[in-house]
Amino acid sequence: MEQEVEEIKKKRKGRQKGAIVKKEPETVIEDSLIAPFKVYIDARCFTVAENNPKGGFEKTYGHFSTFESALKQLAKMKTISSANQQTIEEFVSRYNTNLKTFSEKFKL
Repeated sequence: MEQEVEEIKKKRKGRQKGAIVKKEPETVIEDSLIAPFKVYIDARCFTVAENNPKGGFEKTYGHFSTFESALKQLAKMKTISSANQQTIEEFVSRYNTNLKTFSEKFKL
């Protein structure tokens, strides 16, 4: 039985016990155009988050491999937060307007 446990321990994947993960510096994009949202950029991804006006934790809306994907998420979140109830046509129109505004401002 002990031999089986030792074999299982040897097959485990991941970091070794005591391994240190270095934290890369982050860049934060905060702009009035995307408020109340912001984008964190690190060596691995772009993270879209929403500021919490009451303090406390921020709400994360996703981790994206490209800046364009993060902007699409921002356009979606700005469209959703602008109206509680809307038709599909209104949603698509507002989404495309937000995405066009972001793309023109950031020259993608």
